[in-house]
Amino acid sequence: MKASALWRHVWPFLAGALGVTGFNAVGDVYLRGFTLDLGSLNMVTPVYMAFLGMWMLVGTFSAFFIALGFARLIANAEVADIIAARWAGPSDRAWIIVAALLAFLIPTAIRVFVLKNAPLTDDESCYRFSAQLLAGGHLTAESPPMKLFFDREFVINDGRIYTQYFLGWPALLVPGIFLSVPETMNAFYCALTVPALFWILRRLVGSGFAKLGTALYLLSPFIMTAAATMMAHTTSAMAITWLCWFALRSRDDDAPLRIHAAVAFFFSLAFFIRPTSGLGAGLPFVAYWLWGLRGLDPTRRLRALIAFAVPAACFAALFLTVNKIQNGSFTTVAYQRLLSYSRENGYRFSGFAGISDNAISNINYSSPYHSLARMVIALFRLNADVFGWPFSLFFILAAGRRRETLFFWASLFFFFLVHFFISDSGVDTFGPVHFFEATPAIIVLTVVGLRNLTDWLGERAVEGSAPLFAGIRPTALPVALALAFALCSFCAYVPIRLGNLARLAADINAPLDAPRRLNLSNAVIFSPRPFSRRCLCFPTRHFVFWRPNNDPDLKNDVLWVNHVSVAEDRKLMQHFPGRAGYVLLWMPDCSLSAVPLDSVEAEKIPDGRVTLYDSAPK
Repeated sequence: MKASALWRHVWPFLAGALGVTGFNAVGDVYLRGFTLDLGSLNMVTPVYMAFLGMWMLVGTFSAFFIALGFARLIANAEVADIIAARWAGPSDRAWIIVAALLAFLIPTAIRVFVLKNAPLTDDESCYRFSAQLLAGGHLTAESPPMKLFFDREFVINDGRIYTQYFLGWPALLVPGIFLSVPETMNAFYCALTVPALFWILRRLVGSGFAKLGTALYLLSPFIMTAAATMMAHTTSAMAITWLCWFALRSRDDDAPLRIHAAVAFFFSLAFFIRPTSGLGAGLPFVAYWLWGLRGLDPTRRLRALIAFAVPAACFAALFLTVNKIQNGSFTTVAYQRLLSYSRENGYRFSGFAGISDNAISNINYSSPYHSLARMVIALFRLNADVFGWPFSLFFILAAGRRRETLFFWASLFFFFLVHFFISDSGVDTFGPVHFFEATPAIIVLTVVGLRNLTDWLGERAVEGSAPLFAGIRPTALPVALALAFALCSFCAYVPIRLGNLARLAADINAPLDAPRRLNLSNAVIFSPRPFSRRCLCFPTRHFVFWRPNNDPDLKNDVLWVNHVSVAEDRKLMQHFPGRAGYVLLWMPDCSLSAVPLDSVEAEKIPDGRVTLYDSAPK
């Protein structure tokens, strides 16, 4: 290849690399290496907004030139043939297996090497506790003695102790409890999503674009990081994706009755994991399934309805029974019971300072105008976080209105409608988690949009005559731009977000690792409040404020309890003979000290914070 021809292929990549380098330079020089001020549930914080603004400008600039470089490479007949052969080479089954394996390994690597097993929210400890209850065959456990020491946010402790969360995800977590690998279960279900996603995309846009869609799934920092946690969103999205697939499959002439049963099963499972998400994202596909029954003869239609009704009725009965056993009413969910318990308990060791009798957990009906603002912010954050692209929602605009595609649009619309009055978008540690279940529809519409743009350019465009676009295959541009977005994200956006997660994890793990560092064993540790401080991650604010839950039988080597006062702490120790008691204290230099409860030094320890009104101990 001549030097001029080589330069023509190389310079777009150099221009793109210069843009990415300039973006990172801005962070290093002006924004402390892009140490982001995360910690907002709704409005984007100033430094994070600066980060996203720079990324939208410079990331788009870089992606444009890198896409130009990719398109020129693909225009070369030999290169195009090699790429086509390599892309078409693996069979669909082999692709699914490899993609599923990567969907397990990537979140596991993030969990081990970035998070170092740190939880990102207080919810995760509660899900583990619920799974331990279920593994032991129980929905609740008897409250421990002197129950005030075991109160904490998200936990009902009124004589029986259990969490506010729906039991779909804890039930799926039970195998991990039995195998002593609960931290890997979300990664497993992330991998289990791959076949359904691939089959959906293959049905809509063909095998080649289905492979591209699963690659985008694996490259999504939002999806992969969620699967590295023990939060419920990954399994909820998994259930919704399988619901989508079986709803599509139910339209086939050869669809057996188990397909109709599977529609009900996965819709019910999604509801049992996260009801609003299951309803919002899933109901349009149930409607799609129901509409398809019109084409069946009366006998097959009746059998399909019965096949759907059986799992749906079983899940409904189970859901209502859980409510009755836990909360005393078939229609009262644990989220609402937590609000009433917090009032009854005087808001001690609670995240609330006062709750109206008419309050609904995580719902804010005060102003539709404010709700609209929250929806816009959620969309803004999704646009950045789903793929880490400057414009993650760019290609869905070309998805069109094909019959099946309309139901994915309906899934997105109805999901946002159901969440219109939600009080916040969710922690922004790695994305707006309350809107996570929108990602299956976003991925499908993105890939359909890519396919539509490719076909449109193939029908209407001719090779450009302008010097910049000379010799480019127009049909290569959409995929080239998607690949350029992904490459830029991998080189800039993803390392910055993972770097911030690593700093968060170091702070979160500091008190969790304290027993090991301080050689504490067979101990009761009275924990400070807040449980973790911002030492390494400032100005980022993490979302772990409470000590971890103990196992339901209180048999852990280290039991974590609230610090009330030295006198009360010593009374609790009478219920745990043979264990040593320690009060965990934060030092001014951000180190941790464990003071033996029976020592003279313990007399100097101030009382702990019992409610939000209490002043913080110095």
